[in-house]
Amino acid sequence: MEKWTSLTNTYKKRQQAYVMIKVIDILLLVVSAFLLLYIFILNRDTLLQMILIIFIIASAAIFLIYHYVATKKQALAQTTAIEKLVLLNEQGQEVQEWSLTDETSLLIGKKTVDYQPEIDLSHAEYAALINTEHALLNCVDGIWYVEDIDSVNGVGIRKPYRHLTQKLKQENPCAIGYGDILYIANTKIIAK
Repeated sequence: MEKWTSLTNTYKKRQQAYVMIKVIDILLLVVSAFLLLYIFILNRDTLLQMILIIFIIASAAIFLIYHYVATKKQALAQTTAIEKLVLLNEQGQEVQEWSLTDETSLLIGKKTVDYQPEIDLSHAEYAALINTEHALLNCVDGIWYVEDIDSVNGVGIRKPYRHLTQKLKQENPCAIGYGDILYIANTKIIAK
């Protein structure tokens, strides 16, 4: 129960941080709009206007370069074949791995008398949060997809070029690529 409370608090803190980031983004947008209005309409100082134009162009160039690099990383991750899944502990150390060679479909969950998942997380650190049938991996045309099977604590995926984890909607498959981290409840599995 104590672990569950801790995980719930962590989730709430992440949600609050996400909302705070959105609020800051909106405030920055409003301040920027007023600044542009002041500099280009109310103020006639051409030096200040030129400095702002140079700043805007430099910012746009940095954004485009960042976006280009992220897109290239995403394309590389999607074209690199996944050969295995690796279970990570809280320190990021590899604990167990499962080969995906010659596989087309794998069930992720906990082993019981009635269920025998191919990826058994019964001994993972957060096994109490994992359903017996938690998620499903399917390979279609060489691309692996993960799908949440109506689990209580959900499935998340974090791309190697992103900072936020995307929570999957139930029964809505999501493609996974090389370097992606799957969150089965709070258990981390990396695709390699």
